[in-house]
Amino acid sequence: MRAIHVLTAINVLVWGLLVFNARQLLDGLEQQHVTSFPNSAQAMYYLYFPAAVAAFVVLCWLLARSGILRRFVLVAELFAAFSVLPYMFFYTGGV
Repeated sequence: MRAIHVLTAINVLVWGLLVFNARQLLDGLEQQHVTSFPNSAQAMYYLYFPAAVAAFVVLCWLLARSGILRRFVLVAELFAAFSVLPYMFFYTGGV
């Protein structure tokens, strides 16, 4: 059970920082009045997707605390942790 708590904390920290970073970057684009930036697809990819993953991780943590589906929760938390790498590949434009 302790592993789920640690994994949840790491996931929420990483995905939460991505949400914070995306909000700052999108606000900067809006303040510069860049034409057609940010569009809805960028907002969805940079802001809403990490927020959804962070919310999913917290939901999984709540399920684990209640004792329901502990193995599923552990697998879901590991999937969220390892999905940061492919997400960051496209987040940086493949660089």
